[in-house]
Amino acid sequence: GLNHCVVRLNTIGTWFPTTKSEFSYRLHWDYNFTNTATEYHSGQTIYLNWAAGWKPNPRTTVGLVGYFLRQVSDDEIAGVRVGPDGNRLRSAGIGPVVKVIGPGGVFITAKYLRDFDVRNRPVGDTFWFYLAKRL
Repeated sequence: GLNHCVVRLNTIGTWFPTTKSEFSYRLHWDYNFTNTATEYHSGQTIYLNWAAGWKPNPRTTVGLVGYFLRQVSDDEIAGVRVGPDGNRLRSAGIGPVVKVIGPGGVFITAKYLRDFDVRNRPVGDTFWFYLAKRL
């Protein structure tokens, strides 16, 4: 869709220090290849998603979620750095989350993220709603 390829390495983990608490993370590193139609080469990025949750009961989790995004190398066009700062992305966000296991194996998750420390990308708060069913 964007006319370039990406290699993504990631690691994911969850720690349950007690039966009522959990901490999770997902760490990505992206290497973008050059868009052959435009000669634009986006820089490498590191992206961390994290979550800390507490279970008031076995079917409900409430907590905080967040993310940090940093671009660690410059964007380039035909080998030349784009702009004075290499057009490096930077962003972070934090907000509440609620997860519920409903009847029949239905999973419902709602989370809200407020962006901060944003540079070279759109700024905006987001609301995510997930609905899943165990097969």
